[in-house]
Amino acid sequence: LGSYTTSAAFRGECNYNIARMGVIVHEFVHTLGIPDLYDLGGRYTEDSPNVGGIGGYDTMANPGGQSGRQAYPGFLSAWTKYKIGWLDPIRIQVDGTYEADAAETTPDIFMIGEPYYSFGEYLLIENRQPISFDSRIWNGLGGVLIYHIDDTVNDFLGNSGPGNKFRGFPGQEGWPGNFNHYNVALLQADRLYEQEKAENNGHAEDFWREGD
Repeated sequence: LGSYTTSAAFRGECNYNIARMGVIVHEFVHTLGIPDLYDLGGRYTEDSPNVGGIGGYDTMANPGGQSGRQAYPGFLSAWTKYKIGWLDPIRIQVDGTYEADAAETTPDIFMIGEPYYSFGEYLLIENRQPISFDSRIWNGLGGVLIYHIDDTVNDFLGNSGPGNKFRGFPGQEGWPGNFNHYNVALLQADRLYEQEKAENNGHAEDFWREGD
């Protein structure tokens, strides 16, 4: 018997409301080898309204997507699709102008890795637009999302295995000397590290657009 998952067919207790797809998708993708992408270290503070990680940008972080409604769970991030083997990123190794169609409908994902980053560390870049299950993107504004990936950080910091286990951000005691950062982090265009602080589920200012 290989990997399998089970999910409830109904919502709530003792009723007949059909379950929405968010949690069903989330649990199924675990069987493909993908970890949770919310903050596995727990909530930033006891009353944090969100769970950190990469928020509404991947169903593996938040099955409610951008709106918190599981009927619109959002799409999987560039990293998740890459790790599953659904796409082969286009390597950027020289300066130039590059174009990417919407990530929801095409495999247009860019990677910047060696020689600019050390082994196991790289950037993934995608164009996310408010269409299909991403139609609830904030303010109806899409744009470019940039993820910083470090597949070695958890082993380095003594907690092996994938997932977002070590939040780090300006103002954190010992940062950046403590080397804390997520395995899969969103480089937010507003540079406020709100995902690491679990201050929101994401918003329109996280996207990179012309002029940023």
